[in-house]
Amino acid sequence: MRINLFIAILSLFLVVQVVSTESITFASIVKKLYGQSKSLKSKFDFMLKITKDIDAIKKKLEKMPRKAFLEHNTSEYILKHVPEDLQINGTDARQVLREKIDAINEGETISIKEIDDQICTRITFKSKGILDEAIEKSYKNWAKNPVDAHHLKQINLDYPTMKSKFDNWQKTFIDEMKAADVLRDEIKAYFNGANSIFKTLLNEPHNASETAEKYVDGILDGILVRHYRLIKKLESAADVLQKYNNERVIWTEFIIGMRAKLESDPKPVELKQKKKK
Repeated sequence: MRINLFIAILSLFLVVQVVSTESITFASIVKKLYGQSKSLKSKFDFMLKITKDIDAIKKKLEKMPRKAFLEHNTSEYILKHVPEDLQINGTDARQVLREKIDAINEGETISIKEIDDQICTRITFKSKGILDEAIEKSYKNWAKNPVDAHHLKQINLDYPTMKSKFDNWQKTFIDEMKAADVLRDEIKAYFNGANSIFKTLLNEPHNASETAEKYVDGILDGILVRHYRLIKKLESAADVLQKYNNERVIWTEFIIGMRAKLESDPKPVELKQKKKK
């Protein structure tokens, strides 16, 4: 009997814990705001995600293959077919090509992956601001307080500023990610071209010097140039996400009344005493 009573009390305690630690999300803030004013409904959905297909973008990035362009043994086997006395711009051709292959491998398996991972992390952003004790307490007080018609009016006034900033970020993000996809396709085409040239190099050793000098170095440069451009596009997209996430914390503070106006400094929201009837 005592055991059953203990279990019942423990279950009740766990329920209380779950309720009291319920996380504050951008979705819960926006939902509460819409409940306060029908005129605002759907206007602040831009606080939820940078673009509607963001989850698909994240999934695509996570599934990207991260293979080396050429494994070490393979590249060394190919380079042995490059004439030993061949030079590129006065430097040993084998060494020049080896360094470029290594740089491409590093780009494919490390550099590009790192920035892709950064984008994924920022897509799944869980704001430390929303987990901040001051914001959490202010949110709870805001949710319990009577609707502040004056502040809702201010939110409406500042809405165009918020939406304009978001629209610019969204356009940049979409454009940069589309450009990145184009570059990835171009790199893939260059890889296919490189494989074709390497086969020629191996199958026609008597033409190795001419093949290496005319095609191999150039196609490796083509890949490296596109790697550089791809990283720049991805860095730009990641930067947009960082700015968007930082601003979402500010927008949150503004909506729940910590900021009287969008540009105001944040202050705690106090719980208002209900008027006695």
